[in-house]
Amino acid sequence: MSIVTNLPSEIHCWDNVESITESASLSKELADITQKYQTINIADTMSTLKEVGSLWKAALVGNMHLPCSPRILRTLSRCQSLSYDMTGCGFVRQSLQALGYHKLVLTMVQKQKVDIAMKLLVKTEEIAKKMTKTSQDLAKASQDLAETFQDLEKVISELPKEDDSSAKLVKTLGILKSTFENTREFWKGIEKQCEELSKVKIINVDDSESKNIDAIDASGLNWLALGKINNTAYISLSLARKNIDQVMCNLPVGQ
Repeated sequence: MSIVTNLPSEIHCWDNVESITESASLSKELADITQKYQTINIADTMSTLKEVGSLWKAALVGNMHLPCSPRILRTLSRCQSLSYDMTGCGFVRQSLQALGYHKLVLTMVQKQKVDIAMKLLVKTEEIAKKMTKTSQDLAKASQDLAETFQDLEKVISELPKEDDSSAKLVKTLGILKSTFENTREFWKGIEKQCEELSKVKIINVDDSESKNIDAIDASGLNWLALGKINNTAYISLSLARKNIDQVMCNLPVGQ
């Protein structure tokens, strides 16, 4: 089955292509591609990310009096900002845009207009380069947060223990540190995949039409895998952002 041929003529949202990704054979191919770039359990990481807001809410109770509480709240604010950056990066939309270009490229190759097809593919390379840079930034921001959680964990563990609330906070900070370390690894995997997509020369004027079509399909499959994993991430990250927003709007006071 030609992946690109079976794409809808208009691709505006993930719903337009989701049914294609659900066939048993294609679903496995997409999973294999994702596994090539990802070193973490994505389902577990995204599940924990969804609970970041709840973790913060529970951890803050009884700890607002701590000397480092202003730093804790600044860190929570950074979590909120990063959640907006991650959900606002537009990776699903850009993946769909690249798939739309592949549809046009296939048409041009079939019409023996390989020179035009190659020019269109430059557009997908530009998209991949932009996504590479953004994923680098998100990986770094995730790492910075993980390091901050580690520092806070150390500071709070050294404070006098008045009750078990600070112990709960230390435990929570450890969970958050691990979560954002895994989040960093997720974005590093996305970065690697995007970087490869930005460098691959898909078609060649000297190759046969069938060989070029096969190459277009292979590239389209990679973009479909990229879109699928980012759509999965977007759903979880949107819930995380919503939960963190709720915590920020209802911060405990006078505890």
